[in-house]
Order: sequence, then C-alpha cells, then structure tokens
Amino acid sequence: MEDTFEPTPSETAIEPKRRTVLRLSAAFASALVPGSGQLILRDKARAAKYLLAFAVVILLYWPFRLPQHYWGWLSLVLASAGISIGCSCSAIVMPSIRSLPLSRWWFVLTVPIALILALGLGMNAGLRAAGFRMFTIASRSMAPTLEEGDEVLTDTTYFRRQSPKDGDVVVFRHHGIYLVKRIVAMPGEKVSSANGQIAINGMPVEEPFAHHTGEAPPEANTFPAIVVPAGQLFVLGDNRDESLDSRFQTQENNFGTVTLDDLAGVPLYLIRSKRTGQAVK
Repeated sequence: MEDTFEPTPSETAIEPKRRTVLRLSAAFASALVPGSGQLILRDKARAAKYLLAFAVVILLYWPFRLPQHYWGWLSLVLASAGISIGCSCSAIVMPSIRSLPLSRWWFVLTVPIALILALGLGMNAGLRAAGFRMFTIASRSMAPTLEEGDEVLTDTTYFRRQSPKDGDVVVFRHHGIYLVKRIVAMPGEKVSSANGQIAINGMPVEEPFAHHTGEAPPEANTFPAIVVPAGQLFVLGDNRDESLDSRFQTQENNFGTVTLDDLAGVPLYLIRSKRTGQAVK
C-alpha cells in the first residue's frame, strides 16, 4: 500500500524557497549521516531504519575492520554509497510533517552531491576512525612494487599488534614527510652490499622485488658492512638506482636509518591504480 500524505493548511503556506532549502538540507545531511535528514523532516520511522543501516556499516569499519581486505573495502564503498544515495533521495520525495516533497528532478542535483559527500568526507572519516589512511605515491623509488601516482590503503594500527620484520614494506615519517620504503635490516643486524647484492650478517639475501636501472653511481650499490643501531631500521627503495634511503648518511644526503618510533603503518593494497586491488608485498 502506498504512503498517502495530506498537507495541513500550515504546510501549504510554507514558502517554496524555504521548502526547497529544508528538503535539500535534509538530503545532504543524510549523505553524511544516513537517517539524520529524516530526523530533520521528523520522519522518525524512516530515520530509525537508515540509522540502523548506518550503524551496521560503522561496525564493519570498527571493530570488524573490513577494510583490511580489498573486497571488504570495496563492499563498504558500495554499501556506503547505496545507503547515502537512497537516504538522500528519500529525503527529497518522501512525505514529511515538515515539508511537502520536491520534484523528482531534484535527483539530478542530489545524487552526485550525495555520492561525493558519502565517498569523500564520510568514507574517509570512517577509514581514519578505524585506523586506516590513504597515501598517494609521489615518486618512483618503490617501483615496480609501487608506481608514482598509485594510491594505497594503509593500516596505521599494524605495529600496535605486530613487530616489524625484514622485508616489510612500511610507511614512516621522515623529516615531517610520510615515505614508503622496504625494511632490509633490523636493529643489531649487519648489512652490506656488493654490486647491488644485499647481505645480512654476511649472508646474501634473495630480493625478487629489487629493481636496478643501471644508472646509479657504483657507491650506491656497493657499501661496506653497517651495523644497524638499536631502535633503528635500515630501509631501501625497491627501485635501488632511483631511491634516496638508508644507504645515504652523509651530511649532504642526510637520510640514514629510520627509528622504530617513526613507523606509521603498513600499506595493504592498491586502491587507485592500473593494478587496483593488488596487495603490496
């Protein structure tokens, strides 16, 4: 049975401009917090349904932390977009005791703005609250693992549960800037290189991810043994000939080792790239 709505005399007297503003405010509020627009319109029944759906999405962010996996993140993107758009459109056309419905032509304006708000502000806020953050790769120092312009989703709480280890790709703060490199040696380990072949404690290690263009000076890929200080990490870019990293500890190229306290998280997978969905390994 379809809903019926009979406006009261006071409602028919509402100025069209005021009615439009009220409906659009409700629609855009619902894009950010589904159900809030229905509360503005005093439609408590629909508000409860949308708020319940919104609460389920929040639970999937935290404590279930669905964005740890690409398909979990994608499911939340689709769910968030669907709920926000449906709730916003509902605020435009459904009956209310505060305002007459607007023409369905308002969908043309409402849907794209609701989508931007839901996936821009709303989605990003949900990710950050659950301990995730998006980073854009700004150089080729980690190619081909991460190419310039790739966007990765990073778990910023990873090192609260796990300890770093050799081979991890990590995000860290360096001189106030977030960078991405790979851990090659842990505190107390002795790291050296001969013609690009890394050795840990005198033993050569396999690095299938390492890439050489042949354009680096010899000293970049051949250096004597360095003992990694306590509380520090020796990190390198996968694109060894185009990376400023722990090999460079001179006054001119002051990079050096990275402190454990500077670790900011682990990139999980690519989300805006030609290889979207691929795990970072």
